[in-house]
Amino acid sequence: MSILLRRISRAIACASVCALGLMSCGGGGSSSGGGSSSLRFTPDQTSISFDYVDTQQWPWNTVVITATGELPNVFYIGAQDQSGHLDPEIRATLGQTTGSFEIRPRSTLAPGTYNGTLRLMACSDQACTRQIGNSPVVITYSIRVRAGLRVTPQLPPDPVTYTSGGEGAVLFTVQLPEGATSFTVDRINTSALCHIADVTATTFRLVANYAPSGNYLCQWRVDVGSTATFGSVNFRALEPVGGNRDLNVQESGLTLTAAEGASSATSRLHVTPASWDSRYEIEVQGYSGGAADWLRIMRTGDGFEVFADAVNLPEGTYGASVRVFSPPFWSSSEIVPVSLTVGRGLVRPADVIRVIDSESVAADLSGNVAINLVNGPQSQWSAVSNAAWVTLPASAGQTGGNLSFNLDNAAFRALINGREHVATITVTTPNPAITPMTFDVRVSKRLAQVTGLGPYLQIAGRPVRAYVRGVGFSSMANLSRVQMAGVPAASFTLVNDTTIVLDVPAGVSAGNYSISASNSLGFSVQSRTLKAVSPASYSYAAMTTGLPVGNINYDAERRRVYISSSPNYSLTNQFVNWQYAGGMWTSAVYPLAAPMDLGFSPDGSQVFVVRPGYFPWYGEYGNVHVLDANTLNEIEENPYDGWIRASVLTGRQIPVTNDGRVWLGANGGNTAVREMTLFDPLNREYSSVQLPGDLRFDNVTYEVPRDGSKLFVGEVRNTEYRVGRFDATTSTYVTLPAYEERIFNAHSSDDGSRVALGGNYIFNSNMEVLQNLYRELTEGTHWLAASTLMSPDGRRAYVLVIDTNDINRFNNPPEPQNSNPRVYVIDTTSNVPTPNDATVLGYFEFNDYPICRTQSACDYQVRGAITPDGSTLFFAGQDRFIVVPVPAESSLVSLMPPPRIFKWEPGKAAH
Repeated sequence: MSILLRRISRAIACASVCALGLMSCGGGGSSSGGGSSSLRFTPDQTSISFDYVDTQQWPWNTVVITATGELPNVFYIGAQDQSGHLDPEIRATLGQTTGSFEIRPRSTLAPGTYNGTLRLMACSDQACTRQIGNSPVVITYSIRVRAGLRVTPQLPPDPVTYTSGGEGAVLFTVQLPEGATSFTVDRINTSALCHIADVTATTFRLVANYAPSGNYLCQWRVDVGSTATFGSVNFRALEPVGGNRDLNVQESGLTLTAAEGASSATSRLHVTPASWDSRYEIEVQGYSGGAADWLRIMRTGDGFEVFADAVNLPEGTYGASVRVFSPPFWSSSEIVPVSLTVGRGLVRPADVIRVIDSESVAADLSGNVAINLVNGPQSQWSAVSNAAWVTLPASAGQTGGNLSFNLDNAAFRALINGREHVATITVTTPNPAITPMTFDVRVSKRLAQVTGLGPYLQIAGRPVRAYVRGVGFSSMANLSRVQMAGVPAASFTLVNDTTIVLDVPAGVSAGNYSISASNSLGFSVQSRTLKAVSPASYSYAAMTTGLPVGNINYDAERRRVYISSSPNYSLTNQFVNWQYAGGMWTSAVYPLAAPMDLGFSPDGSQVFVVRPGYFPWYGEYGNVHVLDANTLNEIEENPYDGWIRASVLTGRQIPVTNDGRVWLGANGGNTAVREMTLFDPLNREYSSVQLPGDLRFDNVTYEVPRDGSKLFVGEVRNTEYRVGRFDATTSTYVTLPAYEERIFNAHSSDDGSRVALGGNYIFNSNMEVLQNLYRELTEGTHWLAASTLMSPDGRRAYVLVIDTNDINRFNNPPEPQNSNPRVYVIDTTSNVPTPNDATVLGYFEFNDYPICRTQSACDYQVRGAITPDGSTLFFAGQDRFIVVPVPAESSLVSLMPPPRIFKWEPGKAAH
């Protein structure tokens, strides 16, 4: 029992008094404390009641007291709950002659019925020993608290932890709503990850099912009629002793035999369950041979017994596959092939499956297969292989014995590495009534083998980093099997089965270095040669070209520059080879009609030249010509039965990624697909690949860095553009939403970490703009950006600009030029995008224009290339091919004005 008093002044009698608390009462009588004897306090109700559900907000009730008679100038009001069921917070609002009291039950009342009395008092003193008027006013009350739906866990930890292989559980208590007698509970949004167990009238358990180690979220829902509540529990399965382990079946296949009208002998499948779930099941996935439902399976303590019921099967051979699996949610399974031979026939053994990799030994190249009859007396047999790489040391024998096979021969060594090869062995008997039997020997040849390097050409004395491409790398127990001849300091890092990264931080001397992989069998496999050349040193030179330029390519190994003419200007294009020797550049025109573009094989030994088909409706399709890179003699021509699209915007060369694939453009120009035409120079095969994405393009542009690790693809359809990046290491393609404009005249650093686009932007490998060259260098000026080249290391960009006053001249020959071509040097080391700026270190100029400058029959396109050591730039246009050495940065012309210099003489007056 408690009371709260509040001092009231006549001057503030109309003020609101809120949030009244309850405090100890100093007295309980009704002694008069002064005031008029006619003063009365009358409530609008003398009894109040509450009825509510305990899971909802508890209600308020209001009692209004009206005062009649003369009120004293100062008095106190108080409220006293004699039963303790009301909320201590009683809010009061006071007017001139009325007071409103807002009352509600305590929030902690349990479901039930409560009664009590509330005394509202007016007192002349703060201790309330002297009440005035007819105080106190007594209000009786009743409270009915009804039970609501409430679900309470028994204080589990967060997360609930248990060891994988067991179950984690949390017990919940359910308070049913008044009048309800039952509830339903289920999991939500968790599939079979969790389940509900041990449901009683007022409790249930949420159980996390068997699962590998990890973190899991289980959600539950309780319903009572139209009322529902939800919740979730975090579970953590700890890793079991020995770690997570998938289900395993000891037997890789079963060979069953039976006579007509009988059953086969029983075979066993020994099963080791998954580490997280000791349960497992078995199912038959399919039958072959024209009959079904002949397998019989019985569970044992460590697996299953399997036999074939051949009562209704005619003589013949049949097959089936069974799947042993652990239950979901985290299912682990194995497929077991089963063969059945019925009748007086030869028993068909399960196919022989072998993987020959770098760790295989001589014993893996041979094997034995049992040759048996189902029933009857023994018989002679003979066997033959349809493939020269499977030899049979003894091709005849008697049933009940073994047939031996061997792979240790020249034909097997000559098989293509990285593929599965299948040979069929046929066994016959002298008895024509016994059907010949066949089985397969399936061998996956996965010897570690180097097939490409990216880039194969390195600069002597500089750190070496290259992608070693091939097959079978994952099978090597130790990367020491991969060697760089003569370089013991070379380190190799495995990326995946087809890729290793080679690093030699200290670099190597100029020369050739074989990169090879060994194997335990001693088989000879292909190797590739990494070549290190000394940095090039060229003087400035300008030579006449006289043809519109499509692309320019530099061959650092042979010190050549290849220039192909633009296919957009002529059907009789040229491919010109500029050779540097004896301090001079000489040219020779390659005799191939209408070459479109060219590129280099990943090892630099071949040049690929593409001739496009201009009129496919007349049957003129494109070809890929393969040339010897040393002699430029044609090795072979590879006709294509589709249209290779011509484009001067594909980049600096035909893109060849370091996996050896040559990318030729949109397949046939078909706008309804996203297919790209590919050429495989090893197998001389054309193919296509479907790129993921939503733009149904009709053309593409390309850029590939010198290491061949990436391929930037500009997808084009009318005026819609997308940009994607192909990763040659993982063979994955992703679209890059950071840039959705056309890619043209692009040039990247050796590793593709920087991409320059014309004279406009510098990007990172995600096509995010790092620098805006156009805004910084040419916007609002008389300079026009003609070409941008990235340095091999990606630290600098070189932007060629020309004076617009010097081109499009009316006279032929044109007037003398106003300005020299200028090359801006840009610092591109920062990874922080600054799309509105460019870090310009300065510029240098050279004397000659690569392009023609007249209005008539003049192509203003400039293409460029750079030496792998970054020391020399090459520019080519319709007028000239120009060799431009890169000067020292200390000699660049600065864009900054010279500093203002002041003379300072200490001790003298300032002037």
